[in-house]
Order: sequence, then structure tokens, then C-alpha cells
Amino acid sequence: MVGPEQRPASRARVFLDPGALPADEDGMPLHSRSGRPLPRIPRSERGQIATYAAASLGVFGLVGIGLNFALAAGVSWAVAVGASLVLLYLALFSLVVLASRGVRAHEHAQLRRLGEDELTGLPNREQFRTQLTGLLERRTDDDSVTLLLIDIDGFQLINETVGRERGDLVLERVGRRLAGRIRDEDLVGRVGGDEFAIAVDGLASGGDLARVAYRFLGVMTEAVQVDDIDLDVRCSVGIARYPDDADDAKSLLRRADIALYAAKQNRSVLEVYEPDLDHFSPDALELAAEVRAGIAEDQFALEFQPKTEIASGELTGFEAIVCWNHPSRGRVPPASFMSAVAALPIARDLTHHVLRLALEQVGLWRDAGLDTSVAVNLTARDASDPRLPRAVTDLLDATDLEPRHLELELNEDAVLGNPDQTRVVLTELRRVGCRVTIDDFGTGMASINSLSSLPLDALKLDRKAIAAMTDDPRAEAVARNVVDLGHALGLEVIGVGIAEDGTLSAVTRIGCDTVQGCGVEGPLPPAEIERRFAGGDSFAPVAAADSPS
Repeated sequence: MVGPEQRPASRARVFLDPGALPADEDGMPLHSRSGRPLPRIPRSERGQIATYAAASLGVFGLVGIGLNFALAAGVSWAVAVGASLVLLYLALFSLVVLASRGVRAHEHAQLRRLGEDELTGLPNREQFRTQLTGLLERRTDDDSVTLLLIDIDGFQLINETVGRERGDLVLERVGRRLAGRIRDEDLVGRVGGDEFAIAVDGLASGGDLARVAYRFLGVMTEAVQVDDIDLDVRCSVGIARYPDDADDAKSLLRRADIALYAAKQNRSVLEVYEPDLDHFSPDALELAAEVRAGIAEDQFALEFQPKTEIASGELTGFEAIVCWNHPSRGRVPPASFMSAVAALPIARDLTHHVLRLALEQVGLWRDAGLDTSVAVNLTARDASDPRLPRAVTDLLDATDLEPRHLELELNEDAVLGNPDQTRVVLTELRRVGCRVTIDDFGTGMASINSLSSLPLDALKLDRKAIAAMTDDPRAEAVARNVVDLGHALGLEVIGVGIAEDGTLSAVTRIGCDTVQGCGVEGPLPPAEIERRFAGGDSFAPVAAADSPS
């Protein structure tokens, strides 16, 4: 804590020389002698004050002259003074009326300026929220209001590239476009540096919502010409609805902001608020606190599912499956909590905790004579985290393991979230020496592109696709083509979700290299793996599989 003797001198500015006091363009001092700013009076108001002062002096002078003339003309003292006071009262009353009108006009202008964005002329954030509150209060239970928050992507780059003055022109023209496209009953405002808000009254359906959202997006993304330069504008939109998502203006703005953040994170252009997006809802905060306590109290435990090479039947490694020994809910499988945790910032801490537990276990097995590798799943947040490669390197050093002992898995949704950054992170992990696998291949939207553009070592066929092969020859044909594509790209192809000999035979028939699934083996606790290894037992009975045809 900074003590009094350590406080910066700038906090106690004292101007000793009156001539050195900072002044404005009219020579008016800006600070008192203590260094505190003086309230500034605009130049126009100073002129009004001077006018009223001069008028008051003039009135007193005229009344005094009139009184002298009256006395000189023989008018009695009482009459002359009475008449002068009446005239003085009327004159001063007129001045007060004029001054009051001026004050009211000034206050009105001040209030207007306080609620108006200086650059665009639109309502600012506070004024927009006030207007939105009024709009919501006028709604009935059956009425709806849709709030759109629109943010210009990369606006700082526009400022840095063409300058702030041109950037301001972009904002001014975009604001003018939006104001020209809303209806009389709708609202528009500039609620942030490069952020605009639109409240649309009475959208009846999701189709109406999408149509209106993309109409405003089209307005925003039209090129803006500034000094013969065409500037492309890209935007993200967050949407929240009244009364479905919130019942007051403040909450509605907050939830639209949450949706906007998700749109920017996911690069999805447009997101509609859902409770799952709210990392700061009471449920999400409670879950994050429980996960944090679970990490600190070592409530998370790992089981390991073996992966076996089909041709030889040999063990090729394990996948770490994290379970939660919850103090009140008992043993919770990953399917019951990981999807919710993955959306929270605490997910990164849990991933690092699982990595540490997995590598420590591999180190124990290595010391016991079982030299194997472990695969750990990454969330979308992990896969785009530039700090992950360094964290992995530090954990490998701490456990005295080599990068070949670790494999990292991610699904296609993780790739879609931030593909450019994910590619950078995965490339660095590959450079370190870790294997990278894409999981549940075929369920996302980036399938073929993922294979060709990402640094991968293996792909896992989606378990649903494998299950469908036993009943549908067309599903088997599609899966076989995926296997051929993976092999053409030099990737290992892993069949997962093997439930029985039938699916084991099917993945063998289409040419998978490796199998993994509960019908083959596991997940197993570390003690069971150690017992089997010590007894020479097989981890994966693939002998029941048919030979490849």
C-alpha cells in the first residue's frame, strides 16, 4: 500500500504563482490554487451573464435618472420614490423572466446533450436504457421486444489503418443508416465505442427475428466510403428477447451482451441468448465454484480406456476418462458435467488438472514397466489457448516424460470456434512432439476441411456412424470412404464405441487401424490396469473380430 510519503506529487498540485495558473482560451483559470479543477462556464453562458448584469446596471441607472428628474420637476419625494420603485420592480421582473427562460432553455439543451451521443446524434447508453425501460413498461404480457446489440468487428484496426477521424466518420454514417431503417416505434442508440443497440417492437416468430437481424446486418456491412476509400465493415450481433430472457431493460442489455460475446468468440456472426451462454448465471457460478473446490480437494479421478491395434492385438495406449467423486451426488460420469463445465472459464483449470493426473499416472506405470501413452480431451477453449503448449511442456518436464507419452484429442466443434488460433496451438503441440487426434469425426460442420488444414495424427470415427453400420449398408459405405480418406492423408483411423463383436467386425472390415470401446475393454481404474499388467492379462480381446475382407 502506498503511504502518504510515497504518493505521487501530481496528486497534490499547488500553483504558487497566480500568473502560472492554467487558463482556457479566454484567460479564465482552470484550477484553484489547491490544484482542483474549477467548474467551467461555457463562453455562450458567460455572454448571457454579462448581458444580464449590464441590463441590471442599466435599469438602476435609468431609475436613478428618472428619480432625479421627478424631484427637479417638483414631484413630491414620496410619489417620486414610489413610482421609481414600481418601475424598478417591473424592469427587474422582466429581467428575471428572461433569465428564467434562458436557464430553462440551457437546462433543456444540457439534458439533451447528456442523453445524446455527440458523434452520431443517437441516444447514448444511459438514454437508450431509459427509453428501453419506457418501451418495456408500455408492453402487455402478450407483447414482445427484441434487443439487438451490434458490434463492429476489428474497429480498432480501422482506426489504426485510416486514422481516428475516418473511423469516426464510419461510426457516424453507420449510425445514420441504422436510424434511417427503424420504425417509429423502435429504438436505436450508440451504447459503446463501436457498439449499437436496436430495440424492435413486436417480433412474433423466430423467422421474423432472423429476417430483421439480417436486415440490420446488411445495413451495417455495406461498404462505407471515406475520402474515396471503401471500408468493409464486419459485425457481430447478440440478441435477447423480452419477456423470454429478461423482464427489465438492464437485464435485457446484459443478456444481449452475453449473446454478442458468444457470437464474437464463436465467430458465428449472430447468437441468440440462451442460459447456457451465461457464464455468470447463479447456476454457472455455483458449478464453477464446485469445480474449483473439486480440484482443490482432489475430487476428480481418472479411469483409462485401452486402445488396441486390430492387426496385432497389441495395446497402443489409453484414453483418460475423468469422473467426479462429488461430495453430495456421489460418482458422476463425465457425460453428466463436462459439457456444462466446458463453457466456463474454469474448464481450463480442470483440463490442466486432468493433464497432470494423467501424466503422473503414466509416470507411475512407466516406473512399473508399462511404457504407454495417454490421450486427454481438450475443450474448444483449451484448443485455442496459446498458453497450452507451454503448460504441456512444463507438465512433461515435471513428470519426466517424453512428448510421445501424451496425445491430445479435440472434436470438430472445438475447431470451428477459432480455427486460425486452434491451428497455431495444435501446430505448436505437434512441434513439441505430442500426437493430436480429432474426435467424433463426422459430427461437425468442418469435417473434410479439418483433415486437410489441421496438423493431425489420427481421427476417431463417430460412434453413431459405427453403430449405424450394423443395420445400414449405406452407412458402412460412407464410413469406409472416411477411412480411405484418412489413410490417404496419412492418418491413423480409430473406431470407437465398439459395443459388441458385430461392430468390432464392421470396423475391422472397413479398414480401421485401432479400436476402442466398452465392448472391447474399460474404462478401468489404474489399480485394475496394474493388476492385469502384473498378471500378463490381455487388455483388449480382439481375437473375436473377423478377419478383414
